[in-house]
Amino acid sequence: MSIVYIDPGPYDAIHDNRLAAARERADAAQTSLDELEVRTQQLEEAQKKIEELKKRESERVAKAVSEAEAKLRRLAADAVDSVKRAAEEKQQELERELVKAAEKFTEEKVKRRSLHNRVMELQGNIRVFCRVRPILKHEIESGDAQQVISFPRNEDRKMLTIRDDRRGLTTPFEFDHVFAPEASQ
Repeated sequence: MSIVYIDPGPYDAIHDNRLAAARERADAAQTSLDELEVRTQQLEEAQKKIEELKKRESERVAKAVSEAEAKLRRLAADAVDSVKRAAEEKQQELERELVKAAEKFTEEKVKRRSLHNRVMELQGNIRVFCRVRPILKHEIESGDAQQVISFPRNEDRKMLTIRDDRRGLTTPFEFDHVFAPEASQ
């Protein structure tokens, strides 16, 4: 048998050129793929760092909020204690003033009683009462009866006024007590 050598000719050269171009493109694609893998890995690492930073920041914020709440509770408790102390001090001060006022009242009451007794001694302990009798039946029937005495509208019943129509005068009188006509004996 004999070996026949076939001249590759131009067909093989075109094929080799295409093959070389395809290899170059494959190499370029592989390089791009490798670069993309590196870039993807870098992005994943960056995302992990971001997640870690978020977690640390979240923990830091939670700790700061917790500390602020604790400080606020302490401040509120201090404020409540301060208000309670101030209220207790004010209550004690008012109680002291009340005791002083009660003592002064007692002193003034004793003085008033002493002065009243002194006035009574000077007046001679005389009391003047006035009783106004009701108009009698026969005075009403005869037509001579007139209401000439009036009483002021106060509950003290210490004054009365007598009217004199002939002279056009009214005269007020003051007593220790006045008993009106409707008063029982």
